[in-house]
Amino acid sequence: MKITDHLKKENIFLDAMLADKSAVLKYIADVSAHNGIVNDPEILNNGLIQREQTMSTGVGNGIGFPHTANPEARDAGVVLIRLATPIAFESLDN
Repeated sequence: MKITDHLKKENIFLDAMLADKSAVLKYIADVSAHNGIVNDPEILNNGLIQREQTMSTGVGNGIGFPHTANPEARDAGVVLIRLATPIAFESLDN
């Protein structure tokens, strides 16, 4: 599977103004519901939060891959967000 196969232009957000990790995860969930990836953004947001509590999805160099499995997802979905201002994501490299 290639990420580009699941990345659509309506799921790309550049210079997003999000204050913290919680806001990023909620934004991903809300966009995913709005654009038809999932029906219930709260279920997706809870899954993203649980995954982050297990281990940070921050991989370093300012990049993170928040993800979770969601039984109601119709297909894999990718949301690309570039933040206007970096935030702490509790990644392994700080």
